[in-house]
Amino acid sequence: MKEKKLKVKNDIVFKEIFSKKGNETFIQDFLSGLLKRKIEKVEIIKDVSLAKNTVSEKLGVIDIKATLDDNEIVDIEMQMGYYKNMEDRVLYYSSKLISSQLEIKEEYKKLKPVIVILILNYNIFPYEEYITESKTVVKSNEEYEIMKKQKFYFIELEKYRNKKFNEEDKLAQWLAFIDGEDKERVSVAMKKNKEIKKANEEYEYLTGDEEIKRLSELREKWIRDYNSGISEGYETGKNYGYEIGKSDGYETGKSEGYETGKSEGYETGKSEGYETGKSEGYETGINQGEKKSRLEIAKEMLKKNSDIDFISDVTKLSRKEIERLKKK
Repeated sequence: MKEKKLKVKNDIVFKEIFSKKGNETFIQDFLSGLLKRKIEKVEIIKDVSLAKNTVSEKLGVIDIKATLDDNEIVDIEMQMGYYKNMEDRVLYYSSKLISSQLEIKEEYKKLKPVIVILILNYNIFPYEEYITESKTVVKSNEEYEIMKKQKFYFIELEKYRNKKFNEEDKLAQWLAFIDGEDKERVSVAMKKNKEIKKANEEYEYLTGDEEIKRLSELREKWIRDYNSGISEGYETGKNYGYEIGKSDGYETGKSEGYETGKSEGYETGKSEGYETGKSEGYETGINQGEKKSRLEIAKEMLKKNSDIDFISDVTKLSRKEIERLKKK
């Protein structure tokens, strides 16, 4: 049986292709296609060696950091598996890249712009465009852009596959290579772009490297297990968590649930409580009303000096109850 070949978009393979010393032109060409401008120089920031990067670091981010023309910092991440709160995560990454630039007492004007690029093997936005670029504008004047030193790009490969392939577009060429699902697109991209042809040669070499291959396979397995665990854990968690939640959640629920319950429970209570109250209140009201009526009758009979035994026979009140009324 023919062994399954690892894909370029496997995050470990992706990082090795694009962050290896000597391969800076790959990032340079890819970014010039995405940013639609010429980039003169790219310097890869090799912060973590793959040899030291263990698969047990399950939630670690395998990304590529680089500087562009000594003036901008770019962070590129390939995401195969689905993660919640992706927008919050990239905001956190970007903020860390900004805040880590300055030493104490350094001026803010020295801050370099930060660009975060996420290439996703799934969809997160509810529209057809496969490239989403962030832009912060003034609400009253949307032509005026502010906060220019922080930019995000989301690239959704699933949507890209469903779009007509523009073989002359540099970014479309690179996405064909990175995605790797359409062999015809990859073939055209290599013919049109010599950098992609070189990148493919690097890919062919890397996927034969046993160490990289093993790390990549373990990483892919973890991603599959993680996503499967989300589904399986839900049902298991419902069962196991129920009993634990009853205990642990009681005190928390008393506090957090109070305000929510006041609102949600009001309407439900009005409806459910009405019918219950009608039934329970009816019986209670009859009993209480009858008792009050008998007490009033007994009072009137005492005013007329009626015999206590006679009053008891008439009102069904005990002698003690009548004696107490007599003393008032």
